[in-house]
Amino acid sequence: MEAGELSQYKSYVFYARYSTISNERMKLLKIISGDAFYSISVWPKWAERLFWKKPLGDTDTFKIFLFLTGNGCAPYLVFKWIMSSQFWAYDRKTVEKRANQLNYLLQHMEEKSGEWFLYLNGNEKQVSE
Repeated sequence: MEAGELSQYKSYVFYARYSTISNERMKLLKIISGDAFYSISVWPKWAERLFWKKPLGDTDTFKIFLFLTGNGCAPYLVFKWIMSSQFWAYDRKTVEKRANQLNYLLQHMEEKSGEWFLYLNGNEKQVSE
């Protein structure tokens, strides 16, 4: 996603109605769970719990982002899912913070993947010195 798209989606989430966000998340769920990624039924329980949490905080955002992207889910889908969870934050500052965190993760994904990657079972990858 381009910076402009990220900014637009952030505003979309903050100003959307409940029904709009609910419909958006249902569409994203269908795409993420089975169409574009593994079915949620085969995910580790910790990842499934984080996936449904709303809004996601700093650490949980980092973990679910790495789990999903590290196992092949398209980053833009992950971004949309996490940002849509921020609808329940009710605070523009929190929504902005989450968007900045995701933007950082997207920009540094390749260079930091050796440090950040989580396997499907949730075990951290061992990085050799």
